[in-house]
Amino acid sequence: MLFPILASASGSSLPKNTTGSSFDHSSSYSSATSNDGRYILLKASQFNTEEAAFVSSLTSTESISLSGDGEYYIVQFSGYILEEWKQDVRDTGATIFDYVPNNAFIVSMNSSVKAEIEILDSVQWIGPYHPSYRISPSLSSISGESDQIEILVILFNAEDNERIFNEIIGQGGEIVDNSGDLMRVRIDGTKISDIAAIKGVSWIEEYHQPVILNDIAAGIINVPYVQDTHGLNGSGQVIAVADTGLDTGFNDGSMHDDLEGRIDALIDLSGNGAADIFSGHGTHVAGSVLGNGSNSNGQFNGMAPEAHLVFQAVEDRYGRLSGIPTHLSSLFQQAYDLNARIHTNSWGSSDHGQYTSYSQDVDLFTWEHPDMLILFSAGNDGVDSNYDGVIDLDSMGSPATAKNCLTIGASENYRPDMSDTYGDRKPFLWPTEPIYSDKMANNSEGIAAFSSRGPTDDGRIKPDVVAPGTYIISTRSSVATGQLWGDYDAYYRYSSGTSMSTPIVAGSAALVRQYYVEYENITPSAALLKATIINGAYDMSPGQYDGV
Repeated sequence: MLFPILASASGSSLPKNTTGSSFDHSSSYSSATSNDGRYILLKASQFNTEEAAFVSSLTSTESISLSGDGEYYIVQFSGYILEEWKQDVRDTGATIFDYVPNNAFIVSMNSSVKAEIEILDSVQWIGPYHPSYRISPSLSSISGESDQIEILVILFNAEDNERIFNEIIGQGGEIVDNSGDLMRVRIDGTKISDIAAIKGVSWIEEYHQPVILNDIAAGIINVPYVQDTHGLNGSGQVIAVADTGLDTGFNDGSMHDDLEGRIDALIDLSGNGAADIFSGHGTHVAGSVLGNGSNSNGQFNGMAPEAHLVFQAVEDRYGRLSGIPTHLSSLFQQAYDLNARIHTNSWGSSDHGQYTSYSQDVDLFTWEHPDMLILFSAGNDGVDSNYDGVIDLDSMGSPATAKNCLTIGASENYRPDMSDTYGDRKPFLWPTEPIYSDKMANNSEGIAAFSSRGPTDDGRIKPDVVAPGTYIISTRSSVATGQLWGDYDAYYRYSSGTSMSTPIVAGSAALVRQYYVEYENITPSAALLKATIINGAYDMSPGQYDGV
């Protein structure tokens, strides 16, 4: 299994210019470190292994990890890891566990085996996997307090379960649930470091009772009712997202907890790695589709929290979406071959109603693959260029002008405490009342002023539907340098746009598809899903459509 491997550097062999405190998620890894083979990137700590040095004055707890047989180390290789390098390590008698970016694994070995591995040409650095590395940063404010808390304890090997079970009991812990390599434990907060120091413990995090809930947007489009009434959560559905990147770019324990464990494929199409290092746009989108709210006690989960993800990272080192192929069919076919039957895209061009070659590619692929639903955001080109207080028509983007895709515009979310008005944000786009002083998130019945309008140049009605797209809270990339519309906390941030409304509909489409598969025993076509979603929507008044 994949272990979370979140770490703090407290009492460890620290690199220069760092402190012993946990890494602050409000700061970000740079684009250089996220792909730099000298760095170890843990969720709560990063360091350059060329500068790391052993510290002799370890605490007694930390020293436990440096004695005896079968202890745990981080082994970093000299480049992208080859299978033969891993086999060389195994041949020494060591056991390889989870991957750690960059180019490293957690490895169990004794001192004599460690000496053999250190001289391998492929190995550039070895450092202990300290007990402090095994404690989730979310526990940092709790560890040391005497209150009883519930934690999840993940083991490296289920064969150690009985021994670790007894040691936890000896520490005064109560085993609430025990499932082989995973234990749910109720224990005094002062004992967390002691539990982390038990040999064979890989990871500890706080336990949160799961709840089926989305913060605001899900309620506006009635997702909780559908989930509760029919027991729908996206289970069995695979959704593809083509976007900038996904958190750390590694499909392992460094990934955002809300997404980790349900990523079927993480594909780099731009040659820049799959990390979401600039805006954090792709991570935010993915969370709205299928994040499970792990870091928010379920409050900020996506629409289909048990669906699986195929993610296609398309942003290059310059922040351009160069990974999007000239013929979109190859983008869709790749996801289709990985069993995705819903493909959501929060990107496009400002073609103002034109039917382009991209639009044609979308229609052709959907025609040839009738069971694949493709979604596109309408665009964010809604403006009042003639100062009449009404948003102009004919601003639809491409490929959202395609005939067979489901095109999504943005309505307002309901966060009346947000004081921003459209005029505050961009007065040159919306200079006239009533739009200028209209709050951006106080009317769930209104269309967002920035949302692109139809009809298309050939007279078709677009967008097909709208969904909340202002001040949406979703998953935050831990390595992004940008902030979108601002951070909510270390794990979530705000953003607005049709980019945000589109994944909300995509996740909802997965619930519709799950219903047809499980309750109607049919594999629905894209046309059926599209019709169900459109027919289930309700009309907004002309005045509200104008953004007022």
